Amino acid sequence: MGRRLAEHKDHGAEARWVPALRASGGFCRYLAVDAHGWVVVDRKAVAEAPKLDGK
Repeated sequence: MGRRLAEHKDHGAEARWVPALRASGGFCRYLAVDAHGWVVVDRKAVAEAPKLDGK
């Protein structure tokens, strides 16, 4: 997922590519907007993911 973010020059939450990435399968819960308005990987959500796998 970090690679997908790095592919884009504009990391602002208003960028055209952001809605498509947020709507894509499963990425939305792992993305957040930081204090600067940039889309970033939510490390806390990624760390919690194994606990939510339904097992």
